[in-house]
Amino acid sequence: MGMSWQTTEQKTFIDGYLPSYNEHLAAGTTKADFWPDFVVEWFKSWPLPEPTPEAIQKEGNLEKAKSAGRNKRIGVSTICVLIASAWTHHTTAAEACVQSGRR
Repeated sequence: MGMSWQTTEQKTFIDGYLPSYNEHLAAGTTKADFWPDFVVEWFKSWPLPEPTPEAIQKEGNLEKAKSAGRNKRIGVSTICVLIASAWTHHTTAAEACVQSGRR
């Protein structure tokens, strides 16, 4: 089953983390040691778009607009579910994310 939501570049990036994910999954350290680093690197390569001027005005300032926008766009939890579902064949994506501390 393919992961149609990602680009070829994103698939290559994700696949590069699979060995590390498996090591941390076996050690029970995905929450503390895998996902934080993975997520930082993911968003360095594919940052969320900046809020529009309208969103900034609606929320009152840039930081509030960024926070509100994160809740509406693909975020950490969604990426975790998508990746874990592709990597984890013996458990569901939701279970994998709960195990790793992401919901």
